[in-house]
Amino acid sequence: DADVSHNTVTDCGIEPAHGIMFRSVTSDSINSADDPVTTYRFVCNNNTIDSVGGSGIMLFCVGQGTVSGNTIRSSGQRGINIGPTSVDLTITANTVMLSTSTGIHGANRSKRIVVTGNTVTGTTTEASGNGDEGQGIKFYVGCSELTITGNTCALNCTDGIAVLAAVERVAITGNTCHANGSGTTNRADS
Repeated sequence: DADVSHNTVTDCGIEPAHGIMFRSVTSDSINSADDPVTTYRFVCNNNTIDSVGGSGIMLFCVGQGTVSGNTIRSSGQRGINIGPTSVDLTITANTVMLSTSTGIHGANRSKRIVVTGNTVTGTTTEASGNGDEGQGIKFYVGCSELTITGNTCALNCTDGIAVLAAVERVAITGNTCHANGSGTTNRADS
């Protein structure tokens, strides 16, 4: 069990320095997609993360965690990054502003993720060249059993909310998306 709460992380501008990281594996993220979840039962609450070179909060191969009430501003990559095979996470009541890439990002077979009551504004870059980055909230690459509800996504570089590439069993309800770059509220390509 881990509790990371009421901290301030600021001015870690060297990429890929992340603000706060929970990670089960020591290998690189590209090769960890098949690694088992070994870090369970954590909370990451009421932290302030400002001007970090990597992601504000990084969650790799973790489970049974709650990320809530955090303020993340000016992350060099993603605001909250949910990565390979993470399970049973609740991401709630966070404020993510001015992330260089996606505000809340989930990929690589993560499942049973609830994203609710978050505010994501002002993602700044679509670096892929084909519209695959810069969303307020995005899930793709085999994620499943997602609930995305009651979030506000505004003034983001591309989509407010995007669900792409082989994602299954998704409920997207009651979100407010406005003034995002593509004008698309919810996009589903799966």
